[in-house]
Amino acid sequence: MRNLLIIILVINKKNKNNAEDKANWRREQIDLLIKQIKDNIDSYNNKNGKKIQFGISPTCIYKNGDGRVSYDKEGNAITNGSYTKGKGHYDSYLFCDILNWVNEGWINYILPQCYRAIDHPLSGYKIVMKKSTYFQE
Repeated sequence: MRNLLIIILVINKKNKNNAEDKANWRREQIDLLIKQIKDNIDSYNNKNGKKIQFGISPTCIYKNGDGRVSYDKEGNAITNGSYTKGKGHYDSYLFCDILNWVNEGWINYILPQCYRAIDHPLSGYKIVMKKSTYFQE
């Protein structure tokens, strides 16, 4: 119970009153979890001569944007989101920054979940699942 109280106090101290600060804090917490999982898998692999990979199966919309993907000098993907109008996992209830996880090398692969009608006008399967929605080759 004492640990729970400490966690609550830390959360209340770090959380600001505006929604953007809360969303960023939530994404940071998920980032820490993903990095810790990756570090633990890497440690296990190194100690045991294994090649276990770590993947994530996010919802199909990262965030809504113009659908363009470019790359910085280090080869990291840069995008403001897919050409969609739906609930994205970056800034919606999940607060997952999968683009950051890929760029940081914290996950080995992604396998998006997409249960959309092919011709849905706001976020159809063809739009959401094309390669450039997440990353280009």
